[in-house]
Amino acid sequence: LCGAMGLFPIPSTALWLVGVPRFPEIVIHTPGMTQPFVVTTRGEGVIVRASLNGRPLHRSWLDHQEIWNGGTLELDLDLRPANWGTEPLTY
Repeated sequence: LCGAMGLFPIPSTALWLVGVPRFPEIVIHTPGMTQPFVVTTRGEGVIVRASLNGRPLHRSWLDHQEIWNGGTLELDLDLRPANWGTEPLTY
């Protein structure tokens, strides 16, 4: 299920790796969330750009709270790889 959403939990942390979802739009809404978390994609291939709530996202992970707060993760995909997500993972 997580793989289809393009969000992969890192065990024993509050982090989720961001990958390419299998669907053009995913809506996550569970009890207790004030608003849904929506993942959208444009194009096909690998992630070349991303934005979280309209702001550029240069890292390939999210904190659990960022998902829980709701909002929109937009992923631009292309068949030609780019340097997106090369920021080191820090926790």
